Amino acid sequence: MAPRRRCPTCGSRQWHKEPSSGLIACSEGHILQNYRNEAKEADELGPHAVKKRTLKSGRQIKGRESKSNPQLYHGERSRFLYFQSLQLLLRHQIHVLTQLWALPAEFESICRDIWALHTSCLSNPLPAEPLEHMLQERDQQTVDLLKTQNSSSRPLSPHTPKDSETGSGSDEEDTDSEMASLLRRNSETESSSSEDESKVVSDFPQGRKKRTQEYEKPISTLATLVVACWTLRIPIIYQDLLREVAAYHVPYLNGLQVLPSAVVSHLSKQTSQALSPHFAPSALQLHHHASRLTKVINKTFDVATPELNAAPILWRCVRSLNGTPILYHLAKRLAQILSLPLVLHHSLSPRLSRKKARDTEGHRDDGMPPELLLLSAVIIAIKLVYGIDGETRNPRRNDDPACALPQIGEFIKMLEGRDAGSDSGIDQSLRSNWSVGDLNEAEADKYLDFCEKALLGSTEKATDRIVSKHFPVSKKAESLGEPVVKNFGRSVTNCGMTAAKSQEGSTCEPGSNYGIYNARDVLGTLPRRYRMVIERGELWLGMEASWINETVERHERRLVAWWQQEKQRTCPENKIK
Repeated sequence: MAPRRRCPTCGSRQWHKEPSSGLIACSEGHILQNYRNEAKEADELGPHAVKKRTLKSGRQIKGRESKSNPQLYHGERSRFLYFQSLQLLLRHQIHVLTQLWALPAEFESICRDIWALHTSCLSNPLPAEPLEHMLQERDQQTVDLLKTQNSSSRPLSPHTPKDSETGSGSDEEDTDSEMASLLRRNSETESSSSEDESKVVSDFPQGRKKRTQEYEKPISTLATLVVACWTLRIPIIYQDLLREVAAYHVPYLNGLQVLPSAVVSHLSKQTSQALSPHFAPSALQLHHHASRLTKVINKTFDVATPELNAAPILWRCVRSLNGTPILYHLAKRLAQILSLPLVLHHSLSPRLSRKKARDTEGHRDDGMPPELLLLSAVIIAIKLVYGIDGETRNPRRNDDPACALPQIGEFIKMLEGRDAGSDSGIDQSLRSNWSVGDLNEAEADKYLDFCEKALLGSTEKATDRIVSKHFPVSKKAESLGEPVVKNFGRSVTNCGMTAAKSQEGSTCEPGSNYGIYNARDVLGTLPRRYRMVIERGELWLGMEASWINETVERHERRLVAWWQQEKQRTCPENKIK
């Protein structure tokens, strides 16, 4: 290129080369004089020509070293270990409940079958972790062996004769192609593993799969236990199982304590947190998982779950509200009129008959827990007899069922003075806001025993804990209590029942002036006696009072509609035109 000097004609410093002639010209077109451009193409190089040769280095490029703990599992291997941990946790839960509730030996077999059906119905199937890991290790060993053979068969100098080379050309091509495929697979495996190490959240993916991961949590083991109890027609409610979980009798909150150390050592931080929930689930959450599990196994494998053993559950509802067999009979009749479903999922119940085109085949609250529906029937029966709105009601006929029930004053007095944990099975210590300073000596000892069990775990595991080594505590024999199944059918001879005498001149009788309270009226206040009944049911069910109020209101309006239809059927002249 010409030097950056001025054009002697115009003084311009901008030069360019003409593509056609190869001459150098300025921006104005003046040709640069005394300049020659020569091009020579050499067909043959002389003896003094220099030729560069690229030499390949034998040094192997090291990959990025991972800083993660090699003992921790990630990816599909971690997911497989997570489900293994859940299965071990389920086995411990089955063992504890079998001893706690005196369940038959068939309970374990049924739980195993239901758990197998649950894992088979997952949208993301479980990986064959041992087989895949073994194949990956074998592929890695094959790659290392091929690399060693290739380096040993490589010629040491370019002057090595061809006769010294090992193998034929076709064998070398096959070996190269096989090694290339193995290296490709190895690179994909390494890249996926590096991604798993860099993104630990891949063990539990988020986003669209969040709903799917909801059914893989430890609550699925509790749902399996519930479905197994329904299959054996064991009359339990959700609060029975959740009460044992909150008391640390059933391993759930301390799941890592019951797992062997060989399993815990390979769990990542995210997996360990997933296996250690901070709180026990609510009754509605457990019902959602149990009903969903029942629907899925019935839809996929045509396995039907039996109906609820309603008679003992209804009796427990009556006893939780200090009721009598007469109240049980009234609530049973109301449940029959209201067509309450007795299944875990509403799709498993028979559809209602449609007498008119506008009639529906089901009700809005069919998906609620069955014990909540039965309790609402008991509360409606109590309202029909007593009113519990501040106004006294007395029967007029001697054949009225209200004559066999105690008076409202005695009913409320016994309801107030009743021990919450005597018959209804409500644990006062699990729902109270007491302070440690308010406890007496016996209650403080009981609280310390509970803390020991919750923090240190079982007796076998306590010896492995740091706290137990440095601060040893005395071990006491733990009594898990009487089975829930044996609490059914308690005696009611000590209830002090007295019949309500009919009084002349009384204008208000049972069932009259019935008031329906709107559950959505958050600013409204309930009568004191009615609020006491709702709170008692709230403690027994473990559900919020708003759910009970809403369920009772829906059933009351359904009962009113049924009563209007009965009056129109029996008295056609009362039919509204």
